[in-house]
Amino acid sequence: MLATVARANPQYSGGLLLGRQWLNPFRVYVIPASCQVGFATGGEIFSTREAWPGLAKPDLNALMAILSGLPRPLDGVILFSGAGEDGARGMAALAPRGTRLWSQSPQSAVAPSMPNAAQQHARLSRQGSPRELAQALLEIYR
Repeated sequence: MLATVARANPQYSGGLLLGRQWLNPFRVYVIPASCQVGFATGGEIFSTREAWPGLAKPDLNALMAILSGLPRPLDGVILFSGAGEDGARGMAALAPRGTRLWSQSPQSAVAPSMPNAAQQHARLSRQGSPRELAQALLEIYR
């Protein structure tokens, strides 16, 4: 689905994050399941040789902890369908920094446990189907 969206919007590009790359607002970075990710103060994103600490690969709670340590808060995070509490507890660490927290609605998710956990652990500002979240994102960033 991500590849289809990227092809339909030529201003966007994407690919697997290998090594160091400059952050680009029109690029989708796919994080390899085998490597953690880091950010340099000069505006670079990079993959590391370190394995993710939890069972999930990538571990979204660990990723959220990395993101919460960035000097500038994130504009937003959207959590979609998945297993258990992966990402939900990490989202709670982003809330005090003013990050907009959205989650897929449990009723629209194939695996509702992750959106349910996000609802329990984080102060979500919006929940909806992927289509509803995409429309809300378009309204904000037109």
